[in-house]
Amino acid sequence: MKRKLKELMNRALRKEEGFTLVEIIVVIVIMAILAAIAVPSVLSYINDANDAKYVAEARAIYLAIQVEETKYNATSTADGTALANVDSTKTGETDAGKIIFDNVKTRIAKDSSGLAVTSATYATAGTPAIGTYTIGFTSADKSTQTATVTANDEVKITAK
Repeated sequence: MKRKLKELMNRALRKEEGFTLVEIIVVIVIMAILAAIAVPSVLSYINDANDAKYVAEARAIYLAIQVEETKYNATSTADGTALANVDSTKTGETDAGKIIFDNVKTRIAKDSSGLAVTSATYATAGTPAIGTYTIGFTSADKSTQTATVTANDEVKITAK
């Protein structure tokens, strides 16, 4: 009995299971190759998603600008004043462009979490083309962006 027990113990101790060092290294090399292929592709998807997010944010600001310009012009053109466009470069509270810009900033701050408009101008002559809006904003991810919205509603992120 003692001999049988000793034989079973020796057999159990001699039984070797597990992976060899070469097998483990081969698996690590395969995983490294897969990671080298996958990481650039995933980063590309992330960049594309961020670009789409910035365009969507610029469109939201552009729509807010159009709403505020329309509201301002609908109430002020009844007394014969000229139509106004947004312009953050105007000074003085009586300038229509400044009033519209302040209303846009307030609307965007209230409607969007983390999105803030820093500048907005409307081209009436020269470059950029007439009818083009240039919008500066701080995105929800705290990055500063500049977008150009053309007369046909095409949005381009011009600076990141």
